This record gives sequence, C-alpha cells and structure tokens, in this order.
Amino acid sequence: MDIDYNKIKTFVTVVRFSSVTSAAKELNRTQSAVSQSLKALEGELGLRLLDKEGRRLKLTRNGELIYRAAEQRLRAIEEQLTSITQTGGEVGGLIELGILQDHSTKMQDEILHHIASFQNKYPAVKFAIHLGTSREIEEALLNRAIDVGFLINFQQRHRFDVFEVATEEHLVVTSADYAKDKNLSNIEEIINASLIDIDPHFTCLNAWVKKHKPKLLDQLQQRRPDISIDDFWAIKALVLQNRGIAVLPRYLIEEELEKGTIIPILPKLDPLKVGVDCAVEQGKEMRLVESTFLESFSPL
Repeated sequence: MDIDYNKIKTFVTVVRFSSVTSAAKELNRTQSAVSQSLKALEGELGLRLLDKEGRRLKLTRNGELIYRAAEQRLRAIEEQLTSITQTGGEVGGLIELGILQDHSTKMQDEILHHIASFQNKYPAVKFAIHLGTSREIEEALLNRAIDVGFLINFQQRHRFDVFEVATEEHLVVTSADYAKDKNLSNIEEIINASLIDIDPHFTCLNAWVKKHKPKLLDQLQQRRPDISIDDFWAIKALVLQNRGIAVLPRYLIEEELEKGTIIPILPKLDPLKVGVDCAVEQGKEMRLVESTFLESFSPL
C-alpha cells in the first residue's frame, strides 16, 4: 500500500495537538487542507481514524493503532535526519531511559557508569533518565514514554524484547529477633508467617516457592502479603523492625548478614537467581542511536 508521507504526518500532528486548528498552524497549512488530508487518508485506508468529542478529536480504536505505528516511525525519521544534519552523520539523538529508583539492583551504578562512557564515545547522544519501579518502567515502555528500560520484574514479559545484562542473588530472610519466636523449619511454615513483598501478588516469593516447593504455590496465592511495598530499601527496613519474612538482594544486606541482624531462612536451599533485564517494546522500530546503545550494553 502506497501511503503519502505528508498525509501520515498531518494525521500524527493532528493527534499530537488534538486539534485541526493547532495542527494547521504547526504545519503552516490551512484548516481546510488539513481536514481534506485526513479525509483522504481515511479513504485510502478504508478506516475511520478520528471521532469528534465536543470540540476535540478522539482516536478510534483503529486510529490508535495507526497512530502508534506512524508516530514511532515518524519520530525515528525526524530524529535521525536531525542527527545527520547536526552531527554530519555521527550517532546522535535523545534516548529516554528508565532505571529502577531504589537501587534494588546493584547494576544501577554500572548502568550510570556505562552511560557516561557511551557519551564519551558518542558526544552527540543525549539521555533523559527516568527513575521508577519495575511496574512504572514497564508501563512507560508500553506507553512509549521511554525508549529503553532496565528492570527486574515483568507483568507482561511477552510484550517486550528482552536481554539479560546480569544475574543477581536474592535470599529469603528475616531478622534474627523475628526468627527467635517462630518455627521456620520448612517452606509451608514460612508461607504461613508474616510476609513482605514488592506487590500483593508475591512476585518475589512466588519465584522462590516455585523453585523449591511448587505444590505450595496455590496455598501462597490464596493469601496476601502482610505488607507490600515496591521498594527493597523499605522492605529491608521493615525486616529489621521484625515485621516478617522477605526476599532481598544479597548485596543490599551483606553488612546485616555479617552482623547477624538479618539471617537467611533455610540456608541449605539454593538462593534465587534474578535476572536484570534490558527491555524495549516488542516490534519497536529502533533508531540508530537506540540500537547502538543496546549493542554496547550486551553484555556488561
């Protein structure tokens, strides 16, 4: 299908401004010309793309799908053209990057160091770094608010192209004082104790139980954590306040393990290996600056 680039650009601009009038000003065209371009595009595609909602325009379901595909490609073309004209063909442009906010992975320091090294090699590359939880980074990737995300847990992993950049060790632990008053000699007793996790669905503890006693997963999933909070530093503080059992990254609790204020539970069982993943939305058309950055990151 041969679609006029200008019609696609007009459609994307109208959606960005939610207004034919504003889009016409941006494109330096008349409102009539913009309206005719939209009508012609809908005719060529055989799809209705926009509906009126009061004075504003709203995407139809088909319009949303077309917009997502077109906006991504147009932005990639515009940014690459800008990079070429401004840098003489050098790799350049802006990368919107999502990183975990709470140092829940030791990789964060290495990621920031790598960004600095990458900019030294490619000075025309700019970064906008957004801090968030794994859930927030995943949502931002799907909404295309960021280009690349580094995270350790996915809700919808099948929607991403993912490569693992590191593996870290997580332990099931509690405070020494909490353990004194409890019988924690097997996994069933553990899942009936006071539990802390990063979300109500036991994302962390689920993986550990599945690894060592999968038949108890249903029993675990029938309850909720006593406390759920998406921040490993906060979970560590709660463990030290004798609030219960949690899964924590080993690097985050090395000092407490050495002092004995935090202790591993059932230490003879293998620890949980957690992958630190770099992710982009599946099927995303990569710009040169993004693909170059990802290639430099694989592996660290």
